[in-house]
Amino acid sequence: MNYPIPSKSQVAYSNHRNQTGQNPGLIFNRFVPDWSTDPKLKKNGLLKKNGLDAVLHACERMDLGLLKALHARWKLVAASVGAKPFRMKTNTRLLIGFGAKGPLEVGFTFHRFGYPILPCSSVKGLARAWGFLEVAEALNISEPDGLTTLAEVLETSEQSIFRNKFFGLYPDNSDSTIELAEDFRTIFGVTGQCGRAIFLEALPEADKLPRLGLDILNPHYQNYYSSEGGNPPTDNNEPVLNYFITVLPGVRFWFAVGWTGRHDQDPEKRQFDLAVTWLQNGLEKLGAGAKTSAGYGYFIPDPVLANYNVQITADSIAKQGQPGYIVPFAVTISNTGNVDDEVNLSLDPGELEIDAIPEALHLAAGSSQTLQIEIAVPSTITTGKTQVVTLSIASQGNPSITSSINLSIEIKGSKEIRSCKVNWINPQRRTIGIEDIDTKKQFTVSTTLLKSPGSFPARGKRLQYVIQDGEVIKILN
Repeated sequence: MNYPIPSKSQVAYSNHRNQTGQNPGLIFNRFVPDWSTDPKLKKNGLLKKNGLDAVLHACERMDLGLLKALHARWKLVAASVGAKPFRMKTNTRLLIGFGAKGPLEVGFTFHRFGYPILPCSSVKGLARAWGFLEVAEALNISEPDGLTTLAEVLETSEQSIFRNKFFGLYPDNSDSTIELAEDFRTIFGVTGQCGRAIFLEALPEADKLPRLGLDILNPHYQNYYSSEGGNPPTDNNEPVLNYFITVLPGVRFWFAVGWTGRHDQDPEKRQFDLAVTWLQNGLEKLGAGAKTSAGYGYFIPDPVLANYNVQITADSIAKQGQPGYIVPFAVTISNTGNVDDEVNLSLDPGELEIDAIPEALHLAAGSSQTLQIEIAVPSTITTGKTQVVTLSIASQGNPSITSSINLSIEIKGSKEIRSCKVNWINPQRRTIGIEDIDTKKQFTVSTTLLKSPGSFPARGKRLQYVIQDGEVIKILN
């Protein structure tokens, strides 16, 4: 296929097109066949098909590792806004961004890395559409004029003006109906006030590459439609083949709804749950993207099998401490499963002392929390031994899933600075012999403990040394 690009670029593309790491979105939006070469191919739609085939060829060679990295970042964003991710899969073909203009005369929405996505605005709009229908149903409104009026009322900025309009137009509504309408306004916002719900873009599952395929519109009576009925729709009209790209059925997508502020208590919890439910219902019953009236864009639930897993790590598992001192440890508790979990903590301090730690932590799937644990070494404890503290965790979702870590502290005696003299020097073995001035106790010391390891002190020279638990650990001068 000939491309209207410099020859070197065409060679580079030809050499790269069969390798992994392709970006179908870039090819779809920027790289098209040269239609000037064969007008007949253009007329039959085959050049467009060739261009779309090049896009599908790249779809089979996308970078799965990049999609996984994108998912990891997406999960962090979701966790930062208290989002509740859930998974659904396409029950029919999905057509995203069909109305966008492009060089292939059809539209499709790709992430800048080349993966099909549902943009945040589309996800929010779908949830809002279903929420609006529920408010209308609660008020028993189905006529187009009534729906238009309700939309205008719900978008009223001032709360007092909204309530006046609402009670004026719908005097027979119940408390639950006005609550539903106000929840709708809180979730999606009004002019001058953003909504509390945060809708993230929907990404395809990262366990495998999403599958895309060609679809076709095949108008048989172009002359009839273009003449607005002037020419009859006869069987001798030539069909016009219009190709476009869709996501195939069975492709899993991840969705997430977050919230501005806390949502662990009502009314925020109720409103947050409503936002999630409205999005799920919209995906199932309204469909996403284009041509939903023709059956495109419908999803079905695809719940994730719960996989509970927890892990515990520390900045260090072995340290030293002296009687009467505090030894700090940084311990990280991780939920490495795919569902949110409550993690129970238990502690066996042995002969050491530890302030209270939380009995349990709530961790979202894939998240971690670091605890600063301070272990006190009693002043009466025996030196020269190693004490062990055991910290254990267990999943509440599956109590058989546990993990533990042993934090060891070598109990050292207090350090003492004393005076000594040099008795002998052994340059070959790089050692010296010292004798304590008061106790007359003698030690053989490596020259690495000297302040200047490269130079030997003179025999008979007085020095100061540091001793701990009967062992020389440093020569000071």
